[in-house]
Amino acid sequence: MGRVEGKAAIVTGGASGIGEACAKLLAREGARVAVSDIDRDGGARVAKEIEEAGGTARFLEHDVTSEARWQEVVAQTVAAFGGLHILVNNAGIGLVGAFEATQMPHVRKLFETNTFGVMAMTQSVIPQMRERQSGVIVNVTSSVTLAPMPLAAAYTASKQAIEGFTVHHGRSHPHTLMCVGNYAGLLAQEGTAEARAEAKPLYKEVIEGKTAHYGRSHPETLQSVGNYANLLKDEGTAEARAE
Repeated sequence: MGRVEGKAAIVTGGASGIGEACAKLLAREGARVAVSDIDRDGGARVAKEIEEAGGTARFLEHDVTSEARWQEVVAQTVAAFGGLHILVNNAGIGLVGAFEATQMPHVRKLFETNTFGVMAMTQSVIPQMRERQSGVIVNVTSSVTLAPMPLAAAYTASKQAIEGFTVHHGRSHPHTLMCVGNYAGLLAQEGTAEARAEAKPLYKEVIEGKTAHYGRSHPETLQSVGNYANLLKDEGTAEARAE
């Protein structure tokens, strides 16, 4: 039996990269997965590959900046799978450049996706998790919050906002387990061969070094997504562990 056997999950930005790896990992561990993305072809491909591998998945077209779709995606997942236990807030976009030369509409779009999209999806799933007094929400951030990258001030701010949100909100809602996920750990362990090769040096330098220091200062956060499928069993509420 898989670590999340019978659970239902939404993975935003699930059509490629980190989101695809998350969706496939959850499916291999027994979850039924709603693959959410604005990329129709990529999302449909990931859902199909999960099904062909013996898992259960469906693709839901979803722009996380669209207010009309927030509740719809949750409702469609619950209708298809009979509940919702896990949300992986992975959808995001990048923005690199000198901040003084960056147009503010681009910054607003960045925050609408990376920050407010995460908050909106979290808000949308909380009623489902509160009803059963258990659940897992994984908010994917970035290693730039640990190791600053040149020309990425706005992007870093959009991700650091989510780290603060995650820590505070997790304390306020003990029936859910909320954690910060750093992408390098997941790619190094669960990504494609190309992604693993690219991520391993970053994983070694940042995750094993600077993240260790950060984790000591912030024990309430989890810095690697790679093992989050164990969270219901090992770290959730008593009821969640029993499930």
